[in-house]
Amino acid sequence: MTTLRAAIGSTLGTVATVTSSVNSMATMLDEAAGAAADYTKELRKKQRVQYAIDAMSYEESAVAKATERDIRASEEMDKYLDAEEGRRERYEARFNQYMSKINEAKKS
Repeated sequence: MTTLRAAIGSTLGTVATVTSSVNSMATMLDEAAGAAADYTKELRKKQRVQYAIDAMSYEESAVAKATERDIRASEEMDKYLDAEEGRRERYEARFNQYMSKINEAKKS
């Protein structure tokens, strides 16, 4: 009977040790899961930041392209207005020549 008690006591001691080890492993797994969740949160934050940076970069690119188009359009408009002003000056000069000839013809 003593041997049986000793065997049962030894078995219970082993079961207690195994239970303690399992509990320790479960605690480590919980900590690892918490660390993984924290890492995932940080990774998602970094991804959101990267998405925001990419969006701002795209927006800056679009603004730069629009600005370039506006500058080109403005330059083209300036050329057109300069050409129109040149035409107006030529027409005005011709008109003045004709008026001078008309006035000379009236005097003679």
